[in-house]
Amino acid sequence: MKGPVATDCPMETVDCALCGTADQRTWANLGDYTIVECTRCGLRWVNPRPMHPRADDTYDEGYYKAFYEGKDASKREYFSRRVLELVPMVPDRPRLLDVGAGTGIFLEVAQAQGWQVEGVDPSAAACRVCRETLGVEVWHGTIEDLSPSDSRYDVITMWEVLEHTRDPLGTLHAAQELLVDGGLLALSVPNASGLVGVLRWREELMPWYHLYHFTQSTLKALLRRAGFLPVRLRTIQVHGITHTVSTALEQDEYIPYIPAPVRACASAWLSVHRVPGLRLLTRAALAVLHRGDRVLLWARKPARTAPEANAECE
Repeated sequence: MKGPVATDCPMETVDCALCGTADQRTWANLGDYTIVECTRCGLRWVNPRPMHPRADDTYDEGYYKAFYEGKDASKREYFSRRVLELVPMVPDRPRLLDVGAGTGIFLEVAQAQGWQVEGVDPSAAACRVCRETLGVEVWHGTIEDLSPSDSRYDVITMWEVLEHTRDPLGTLHAAQELLVDGGLLALSVPNASGLVGVLRWREELMPWYHLYHFTQSTLKALLRRAGFLPVRLRTIQVHGITHTVSTALEQDEYIPYIPAPVRACASAWLSVHRVPGLRLLTRAALAVLHRGDRVLLWARKPARTAPEANAECE
């Protein structure tokens, strides 16, 4: 699978979005795409990458059909948990902007629980679905297109959005401008130090969509550089562990990029994975070690008049 962006289009090479250096090494060569790692700060990104693909071409109806069709129940359950996690941090449920709103499942769940919701998405097709089915305001474009003079939000959410952006630091700066002082940013990204990253599973790394690949440390560093204070971080396991390991080890052409000790451990795990309780124990270990395949992070825009609210997580 080459992905939806043709690799014969003009390509560009970019420096590290976190520290600005050009010093990098290959982290994974995934066929038509190479993921590099900054030798200074550890950020990983696709390099080179296609120049300026049109969002409506990349995130068309086929994209949302592939990722959402037939998955409403599981998506609602996932987003219901994300909404519940917001309540202790912002108990009065004020204005919320969902970036990368997609077909609006999160907006629908949040609205049903009393939040005042709006969204923004680069896909005209997705925005149309949101307006027609939910009757909520969903702007066509990116968060950088929104003006702080028009609206300020108490909460901004970005569920698996930041890895798609061409300028993640610019995206976070735009979120800063749109948040009230002390406002909350809640986001999730695939975990580049989770199983998918460690095993270099190409079909989940999706370099044709995911231009950046964050670990917990590089994600927190990027947020701090944008002026946010990370207040909570954890990882969760979304994919089945057996499926992840077995599928990754079937990628013969990418096996050389999986470190030999990891290959050996993964193969050994597959040989005994049916032992009662092993998968549950492995899932718990991944959570404790922050190796789940999604990073969830909550961060605040510093409050000007409440220093005690500016406490940062480790």
